[in-house]
Amino acid sequence: MMALKTYGYTEIETIPDGLLPGRVTEIRRERFTVMTEHGEVKAVLKGAFYHSAETRIDFPCVGAPLRYDGHRYAGYA
Repeated sequence: MMALKTYGYTEIETIPDGLLPGRVTEIRRERFTVMTEHGEVKAVLKGAFYHSAETRIDFPCVGAPLRYDGHRYAGYA
């Protein structure tokens, strides 16, 4: 298992069951590279996120902590 502390992650709240904590390490268009405790994974935003985001600042950036459902981005941690 990967230590997310290496990537600056600190657990400040309980992560819901079924989600993994992660940290964005790279962004290429709408695809994200996310470091999780199980290693590096690729992620995309849920379609609903695009409809709810009001400005570009709402999107995750490199270094952003998030919760990952194993298939796509789930939300900020």
